[in-house]
Amino acid sequence: MSRSATRPGNGPRVVLLSALVLLSWGCDEGSLDPVACTTEYVSGLVLEVRERGGGAPAAQGAVATVTDGDYVEVAAGPVSGQPDAVFIGAAGERPGTYDILVTREGFVPWDTTGVVVEADICHVIPTQVRVELSQPPGAP
Repeated sequence: MSRSATRPGNGPRVVLLSALVLLSWGCDEGSLDPVACTTEYVSGLVLEVRERGGGAPAAQGAVATVTDGDYVEVAAGPVSGQPDAVFIGAAGERPGTYDILVTREGFVPWDTTGVVVEADICHVIPTQVRVELSQPPGAP
């Protein structure tokens, strides 16, 4: 007579315990791997603002207006003390399709449309956009 590894009557308990462990992990689109999202706040749009031509940093004093349907966000670059600032973040944790307008005193406004920001199970996936500001014709 062979002996079973489990005692009679333990089968349902083992199945129930296994199910509870799997449910407590959470699932990532059908995967049994646990998902551990961070509490980091991620910008969906990362605007790299530079001067056209030489590529000098130009985010200081720049203002970005991003729109997705009725959603409008205004994000400003640093106002002083950071002449080497390059990036402006916008659309924090918000997927969508954006129109972008960037303005800065002394430069021609820059715009583009249809920039897509997607998301995964935890956060948006940042979309980097290079913005090249140019000075108006005849500017010194």
